[in-house]
Amino acid sequence: MNRHRVVAMVLAASAFYGMASAVLFALMFGPFAGHDHLAEALWSACFVAIPYLSMYLLYRVTVDRISQRVFAASALVVVAVGAVLYSGGFGPNDGEYSLIFVITPLIQLPFVLLTLCVSMWQRRASRRAAKQAVAADRDG
Repeated sequence: MNRHRVVAMVLAASAFYGMASAVLFALMFGPFAGHDHLAEALWSACFVAIPYLSMYLLYRVTVDRISQRVFAASALVVVAVGAVLYSGGFGPNDGEYSLIFVITPLIQLPFVLLTLCVSMWQRRASRRAAKQAVAADRDG
């Protein structure tokens, strides 16, 4: 199976898990759950999906082994944090649990930013090396 598809499926499944947790908590398991909280549930679900979408887009711009390894480690942390923290949304919980849908993406943010910085740094370095190789061929 293609590695891109595997990465996309893992991140999509994790995003779906978090989004389902947010929607189910707002509509069924929260202390004031009901269909009148649908707008809140959809906003929470969109906010939950941001780190996973960002990680997928960052995977598409990784250019070398270093950035791919940093991506793999960061993606594992992002998926694990989401899996652990969003699990409480699938059962009855108190109202303060709704903060998880704001706090968890903020906990995942440093790992997304680390991946962004490393992948952009490596991308810049590979472009510089390519330009130097072209200049050497032209001068040589």
